[in-house]
Amino acid sequence: MFDYNVQILENTELKWINFLEHIRGKMVLICPNIDTMQKPNLEYMKYLDGLLDTPKLDEIIMLNSSEDNMFHMCIKSYYPRLTTISNPTQNYINLLKNMKKTVKGAHSKTITKKWMFQQLVYDGHEMGFWEQPLHDHWIYFLKNNDAMKRIMRKGGFEKKILQKLYMERHKQNIFDVRNKNFLKVSGNDGVGLMNNLGANFFYFKLYYNENLNKYLK
Repeated sequence: MFDYNVQILENTELKWINFLEHIRGKMVLICPNIDTMQKPNLEYMKYLDGLLDTPKLDEIIMLNSSEDNMFHMCIKSYYPRLTTISNPTQNYINLLKNMKKTVKGAHSKTITKKWMFQQLVYDGHEMGFWEQPLHDHWIYFLKNNDAMKRIMRKGGFEKKILQKLYMERHKQNIFDVRNKNFLKVSGNDGVGLMNNLGANFFYFKLYYNENLNKYLK
């Protein structure tokens, strides 16, 4: 599913390369680029960047499925070790969508803007795939013991915020909020969510992914 051309940023220049040739013989982790400058996403990318210290992993690819090339510079300014690739023709995301039953029938805009996942690939073959749900987020979140434990360890204040978010879940789907940087919890405290829950909340299935760690170990 990788035999087509993509654009890669090398030495501040965009170059066309064959995707399959680029990843041949490598263990790579492919992640979609979604809302680069959102604080939880930067926190998540910091975690990804740390995975590069794992001997088995050769490269982490942040792949963008739009014509916006500014994301290359944005990501590189924060995490220069991450590889940035553009695929404006959307070969990758469309082929992946056809492979995965969880997103069949989903609208293309939903896929490119909201589908968050990790695809572990060795020599062009998928070794593992993990994704955030596109619906019923609270159900999946509350069943995720690892994410819940990480948030509970933060303290009582975070528990209070989480409780408020859950109580207001029918008023607003917090997982679909466009600008997470200025997201507030309603009420007298007006606490900024991003400083408290961040990637633990919005990337609960991917942030500190223990299933991925098992492959890399």
